[in-house]
Amino acid sequence: MTRGARWTEVGTRWDLGADSRIRLATITDWLPLTTPPETQLRAVLGTAFDRWNAMTCAFARGRMFASRALLRAVVADRLGCDAGEIDIHTEPGRPPQARWGTAPAPVAISLSHTGDTLAVAVADSGAHDDGIGVDIEASDRPIYTPTFVTAVAHPDELAQLADLDPDERNDALVALWTMKESVLKARGTGLTVVPRRICVGLPTRDTASTTRDVAAPDGHRTRIGTTTHHGLRISAAHHWRKHA
Repeated sequence: MTRGARWTEVGTRWDLGADSRIRLATITDWLPLTTPPETQLRAVLGTAFDRWNAMTCAFARGRMFASRALLRAVVADRLGCDAGEIDIHTEPGRPPQARWGTAPAPVAISLSHTGDTLAVAVADSGAHDDGIGVDIEASDRPIYTPTFVTAVAHPDELAQLADLDPDERNDALVALWTMKESVLKARGTGLTVVPRRICVGLPTRDTASTTRDVAAPDGHRTRIGTTTHHGLRISAAHHWRKHA
């Protein structure tokens, strides 16, 4: 835990650049015991309040509130300010953006969730407009099907998967999928780019974690790290959009 906050830091051995940090938390830890007044709901949810208010699924409402509360706290911890000074803005298909008062906060953030677990990545952005991406999945989630693997894997990755024992392929595809999701989030494109068009390669099999650079368009740079943690596959990527 960090500064008494309700999160666990992972991936601390990764050298992703820009002092990147990845934190895990549970939805339950970030939910109030009773429904807050509307003023507090609006403060936490920001531009997502109307969408939250229209939701009928209690779990989805709780996840949205908890994720925004966690994002605000992580950004405030990074900047050394109060969470009440931070607003989180989200637009469909775009990475979340943090604002500090009336100005954009000098950090890049990314959010992922699976089940009751939330993952947040934060990195300095500054003048270079860096991007950060994080993605998590249950390590044993059954996703290996012919349709999905051909939609996700680059031809070189298909060959790598084919070289594995059949009982290793699902775990490897879960890792590959989270790695690609984190790269696409960091680059700000999301799934508007077809995942099989980029090649990140399977994680190293004989180590607990993998960190590597991935080819990026226009000479930009992307670095990705991936590991497992208590039954979760966690991947994060940092993208340098501009170079001096």
